[in-house]
Amino acid sequence: MNLLQVSMALALGASLFAVRQTEKATETVSLPTGEFLTNESFLSLGRDSVRHNKLFFQQSASSPRELLGEIIGEHARPISLQNPAPQLQRSGDRTAVIIGGSHVFQRSHLKKGPYWLRKDTKPDSPASFFLRTFIHPESFCPAPGKTFVGSDAHNRQIARSISIPPPDRIRRWLDIPRPEAAYVFDRLDLDQNVLVTRRISLDATFPEFLVYSQHRYGWSWQFDIERTRLANDLKPPSDSGFLIDFSVITYPGELTHSNKRDDFLAVPSAKEVHTQTLPLSSSNWTPSECTILIPTGKPVNRRYEALLGFCDPWPDFVSVLWREHPAQGTSWRCVKVGDWEWAVGGQYEGGLSYGVFFRVRRSQPR
Repeated sequence: MNLLQVSMALALGASLFAVRQTEKATETVSLPTGEFLTNESFLSLGRDSVRHNKLFFQQSASSPRELLGEIIGEHARPISLQNPAPQLQRSGDRTAVIIGGSHVFQRSHLKKGPYWLRKDTKPDSPASFFLRTFIHPESFCPAPGKTFVGSDAHNRQIARSISIPPPDRIRRWLDIPRPEAAYVFDRLDLDQNVLVTRRISLDATFPEFLVYSQHRYGWSWQFDIERTRLANDLKPPSDSGFLIDFSVITYPGELTHSNKRDDFLAVPSAKEVHTQTLPLSSSNWTPSECTILIPTGKPVNRRYEALLGFCDPWPDFVSVLWREHPAQGTSWRCVKVGDWEWAVGGQYEGGLSYGVFFRVRRSQPR
């Protein structure tokens, strides 16, 4: 192929995958308190039709525009700023805007200027795994391929909406299928950093409310299972039937290995300085405390806490809510029963590397 042929081939490829913009539209609305919202929308045509919505906020007509964010969806219509009407909430220096009944934007103050944090009301990964637990276990009896046998017509309908791969293909928690359930904005408490979403459907298979919270204002939103249970008057299991093993491993020098427990143990001079096994509860946080001796500094005192969020009879995964003290916020971990998971891996301080690991296992064999 000569140079001309190469150029023609590249030009043909570029034309095939070129993206052009169409259906451009701008909508601006004024809020009752004098602020303005603008949506600059267009449809990009390439391999797929993708709708772009670029949303802006203005304190007043003469104020500079602040970018709320860009919402993208395939084959979607422009997000309306009319129906449902946008909502603006303020509390002191805290501001939030709710658009379309399902997009929550929260204003934070940074040195470079204001920044808007976005949270959609569609259930996130931990919340959607939580919803799986409300489907009758008999609905998850997979035949070869992707077919199901449900316990009744309603469960069969729900089960069919979930594409389930064969069990031998599920090796990571991301492989676990989740139900689709629509939730919309219900209420927001800016002072308590709590967001409540409400189920659209009247079908009571899933809980009416899903609740999210922030460790601090402006931090990322986390699914809050404790507040969710309280909002729906749900009681956690009295005995989860699980144990949690804690393991803290140190070795001198800078971190040179991955966040896997076996890799930490394989390092020369590695020591397991803390081990503990405790019952894992669904209603009370399980704590474990340890002191890490730093060669060139003061000892580091750590307290780790875990709470069993929910478990799924198929496949064999559990979701654990994890937090570290001094307070560092919380995080969800979806882990396979019996496997070690890093909780705080790859830390280096004062000439010492250390990793914190945990394992969830059953107190009695299945």
